[in-house]
Amino acid sequence: MKLVTKIKILLIISIFTIISSSCSTDIEGPLEEIQEEKPIENKILTPITGGTLFLGIITPSHLNPIINQEEDSYHILRLIYESLITLNEEYRPKPLLAEDWKVENSGETIVFNLRKNVTWHDGEPFTAKDVIFTLDVLKHKDVESPYTQYVDKVKSYKAIDEHKVEVNFINNQSGNIEAFVFPIIPSHRYKRPKDVITDYRWSPIGTGYYQLGKYIQGREISLKVNKDYWGKVPYIENINISLMTKKDKIAKTFETKGIDLLKTTDNKWSHFIEDENLTIYHYNTQYFKFIAINHNKEIFKNKNIRKAIQLSLNREGMLEELYLKQGKIVDFPIPPHSWLYDKNISTQGYNIKEAKKLISESGWEKLLKDDEKGNNNKLEFELLIKAGDKLRIQEAQIIKKSIEAIGINVNIKELPPEKINESIKKGEFDAILSGWNLSFIPDLTFAFHSEEIDNGKNFISYRNSTINKLLTEARKYKNEEERINIYKELQSKIIEELPYINLYFKTSSLIVNNRVKGPISPTDYNIFNNIEEWY
Repeated sequence: MKLVTKIKILLIISIFTIISSSCSTDIEGPLEEIQEEKPIENKILTPITGGTLFLGIITPSHLNPIINQEEDSYHILRLIYESLITLNEEYRPKPLLAEDWKVENSGETIVFNLRKNVTWHDGEPFTAKDVIFTLDVLKHKDVESPYTQYVDKVKSYKAIDEHKVEVNFINNQSGNIEAFVFPIIPSHRYKRPKDVITDYRWSPIGTGYYQLGKYIQGREISLKVNKDYWGKVPYIENINISLMTKKDKIAKTFETKGIDLLKTTDNKWSHFIEDENLTIYHYNTQYFKFIAINHNKEIFKNKNIRKAIQLSLNREGMLEELYLKQGKIVDFPIPPHSWLYDKNISTQGYNIKEAKKLISESGWEKLLKDDEKGNNNKLEFELLIKAGDKLRIQEAQIIKKSIEAIGINVNIKELPPEKINESIKKGEFDAILSGWNLSFIPDLTFAFHSEEIDNGKNFISYRNSTINKLLTEARKYKNEEERINIYKELQSKIIEELPYINLYFKTSSLIVNNRVKGPISPTDYNIFNNIEEWY
């Protein structure tokens, strides 16, 4: 087995989640330690045009890219449909159907110049009319789409000519360009925007690398290469997608070499490490794990206590024991491969001696003495976790043992997700082991800004005027250098303040049969990244 770690851009198409139920796992317990093999360089081969890529997915409800919310379908639809822009490996916007763009009015207007000589799979030309129609659909009051949130700041839009679109926003928000990763759909296929809602046809028409070959209900979707593609035409000519009802069946089909790829978000990749006919590609996800702490509780108002807790955690050891080292330790909820993450700022390591020193300097000993007079000043807290999540329970037990080693008692309490949600709404909790599926558009306002307390997004009730100002500036349109500097300052301040106890970003894996060649570099945004170079 060749083991290859890829650090690439990521995307999870979902709204921010703030409760522990946002993470699910079927891991029964930590797997035994596995020694990673050294990466093996692929031999330089000459790509050959032709062949079939075999895939397996859960049977989709439909192939409508606008209303789709199924992960397997999302990745398949990226082969068929395209957006105005995509993102490079560091999250910077990159041209796709828009060959370039111009930012005007201090970021409140963007003019997209569309590619010419692009056609839909049915031969019709791609024009500004299709972009306008797609925006009409996403702005329609009856349309429920995961992409609706991306255009909620769009005020108006118009076609300047057949290959130029002007979009105006209600403010100069920094993520206005990145928001245009939603799929563009053909206007000539619909009479009106609301018709898209009820489009459950199995005959998608896009502009992407592949187009529909045939569909056999409940059994198979076949794609064929788009030979009229505007860019580089892929080497692989056909993709055969078997439709299945259970994830386990997909895994078994992969084990018997019935399909070429297997995507897994847990540690099951380790079962395939001995197979020399497979290669494992690890890639970062947008899933950030942390301990949320209630800043209305006396114990967490003390910065030294927060820092001591952070230093007490051997996060490298946790990743090794629970996730076979598959994760990235950070002290700031921006993926470490992002262009906005300052790699020169060191993460806080494991340091029991320093943690104990910080507790001693915290002034808590005096409060403990006061406790003898009847005050409730115990150096302890309750940690809520989702009931029944075996891996999270193990994680919590390691955290408890680590924190108690510096003299702070931790009481673990398991609750169902709805009860945790109720505790969050009432503010009746000490700490919660949780996680977020973060948007690829950087905006941490929801997590740290004091104005987000009342609406429940900043559920830890954290307040800091300096961080408020930095977050406000970070949301405004800036040039690249200005934006980097603001995030650098924001990262430093958040690491200094530690509003949350930070853990790590998790990784996923794509296991590939070695008969598939080429620069395979999966991302959460697109597991078929670089598919035009596969063969």
